[in-house]
Amino acid sequence: MNILKNKAILSILSVMALTACTQNTKSMMTTSRVEIKKQTVMEQVPVNQINDVILSALSDDYKRLGSGALELTMVFDPKSKTFTAMSALKKLEEVKFKLARKGVKTVVTETLAVDGAQPSMMISFDSVHAGAPSDCDVMPGLDNNQTTRFIGEYKFGCSVEMMLANQVSRPADLEGVSGLDNKSGGRREANVVESYSSGAPRDPITIIGRESIGSE
Repeated sequence: MNILKNKAILSILSVMALTACTQNTKSMMTTSRVEIKKQTVMEQVPVNQINDVILSALSDDYKRLGSGALELTMVFDPKSKTFTAMSALKKLEEVKFKLARKGVKTVVTETLAVDGAQPSMMISFDSVHAGAPSDCDVMPGLDNNQTTRFIGEYKFGCSVEMMLANQVSRPADLEGVSGLDNKSGGRREANVVESYSSGAPRDPITIIGRESIGSE
């Protein structure tokens, strides 16, 4: 009898212990995912340093990280006799043309007159970056000098999310842009294939010759 009573007590205590563990024990796994972080890139390049290497680097950075238009402002001294307002406009057109050949076509340009300024080009664009979750730290010992005694403060899975973020080539794709017009809702794309899937023949195309146009 006592044995059965003791077993019953042990069973109750075991259930209570398991319940306490599932309700109160803090999880050591992260539920956060890679985050999208936005910032504005700003840079100023002297006109005499603008070359193909600079423009290629700008093109690569913008195509990978850029969001929105690339803004270029050519600064010039209105009192200058060598680099005038017309010179600034021509330089902007030259830069814009070269960037277009490198695949960057969404470019907004303007000139800015500043007394005593050295000729330079100001570059600005919004960028999108993939980063680790804000509540994540790197695993102790992975990329720092911490030891395993700090492992209790680490959320498992954080380092994986950090590594995934570093491998994203174009972070803007994480925003889920599908390439479809938001207004169409897929209707336009469906119209293209619906007639083929239904098997209904299309009406023949009417061909009008030059003589028909002339007679009308």
